[in-house]
Amino acid sequence: MRRELALWAVRKAAVDRLARASYAVWERRTDALTAWVRADSRGDLDGWRAALDQLFRLALLRVPAYGLWAVVRAWP
Repeated sequence: MRRELALWAVRKAAVDRLARASYAVWERRTDALTAWVRADSRGDLDGWRAALDQLFRLALLRVPAYGLWAVVRAWP
C-alpha cells in the first residue's frame, strides 16, 4: 500500500511538472508559432492549394505534440 502511494505521489508530481511546463511554453511561444504557421503564404496559388503550406506547418507542430502525449499517456 505504501509503495502504491509513493508511486502515485511521484506520478502526480511528474504530471504537475509537465502541466506547468506546457502552460509556460503555451504562454511564451503561441504568438511566435502562430506567426510561423501563417508566414510566407504563397501568392501564386489560389484556393485550397494556397493553404497547403500552412497545413503542412501545422502538421509539423501537431505530430510531435501527439507523440509526446502518447508517450506520457502510456507511461505507467
